[in-house]
Amino acid sequence: MLNKKILTLIFVVAFVTLLIGCLAQPTNQVPVITSIPITAVEVGETYTYYVNATDPDGDTLAYTLALKPKGMTINSATGLVKWTPTKIGNYHIIVKVSDGDLDITQSFTIVVSDESPGYTPPCPTPVTLTKIVVVPKVMTLFVKQSETIVSVTAHYSDGTTFVIDQPGYDYGNGSDDDSVAEVSVSHVVTAVTEGTATITVMYEDKTDTIAVTVKAILLDSIVVDPDKMDLKVGDREPFTVTAHYNDESTADIDLRNCSYESSDPLVATVVASRTHVKVVSANGVGTATITVKYGGIEDTIEVEVSEPPIAVTGVTLEPTTLTITGWGVPGILVATIIPANATNKSVIWDSSDPTVASVLNGQVTSNMGGRTGTTTITVTTADGGFTDTCLVTVEPVLPPS
Repeated sequence: MLNKKILTLIFVVAFVTLLIGCLAQPTNQVPVITSIPITAVEVGETYTYYVNATDPDGDTLAYTLALKPKGMTINSATGLVKWTPTKIGNYHIIVKVSDGDLDITQSFTIVVSDESPGYTPPCPTPVTLTKIVVVPKVMTLFVKQSETIVSVTAHYSDGTTFVIDQPGYDYGNGSDDDSVAEVSVSHVVTAVTEGTATITVMYEDKTDTIAVTVKAILLDSIVVDPDKMDLKVGDREPFTVTAHYNDESTADIDLRNCSYESSDPLVATVVASRTHVKVVSANGVGTATITVKYGGIEDTIEVEVSEPPIAVTGVTLEPTTLTITGWGVPGILVATIIPANATNKSVIWDSSDPTVASVLNGQVTSNMGGRTGTTTITVTTADGGFTDTCLVTVEPVLPPS
């Protein structure tokens, strides 16, 4: 029985170990340059240097020249550097080896000399890294906002510079206050809480800093839309309220979280609605100002309420028949709108046969000369399209008796 328990325990331990090994994600490691550069060549000779490098993870490596004199090349797959110098002097070189994610650099100086009679070779002057410069130097962020470091440039004692590729630099101790701002391996600074922090960037033995200021996100204003309403008594109109923050972001505000005041509740108030959370209700004729408040900030809606329109229900035309002479006095028709206090009393006049008689604002004029004929004059209301008609007869002019 004891042996079975021991075997079961061994099996469980082995299974868990295997499972952890399968789930664990290996950490990528930086390549290693193992070769020592050649640092001397004569003018006109071909300079060659094989950059030897290994990768602990077995990744394929790519070779590039981050800093080089004119004419120097490197084979990206083999690391072979070739160059034929044309002038004496000291030349600073930076070789970079990358596994596609991480990279390493090798800096050295090549002394180019000349064996012509009387030539004295120059004393090798070591080229050293004097400083690095990070861009930007200052970041101002709002809480939860992020910004990527633009560049880090290395400056050398011979006056040369080169931009360090990510991730060729690191951050030493990172942020001096991670509770305010933190920096990731992908070179992104993220604001955490209001305050100040310093991000330290490190390359070789040089450092530079980014001063980070984090501001709290505060409500700047609220905007009510629309800010003016022309309503009729009984109307209800929806509106929206938008919050504007100091980080230039906006957000729709739940109208249930706002408070409302009316300068004249008899004219207009804010009420609940089934289709919209809140609406402006037109209660009576007049003007009122609706004040909307949220987070200690307010905006207003100017409301003007008028009487609702009185609809037209019909129209009558008098007379219903009319006789005019060919060259006589024009006939007059009178249209009466029903009801008399209708809001829109506009009408449209029409003749079924304008060659017999035409009509303008109720005045009927014959177009027949000495002939006879009939036409129907129709009046139509602009509101509702109600009509009435008059039959017009045109008779010839009779000679004097």
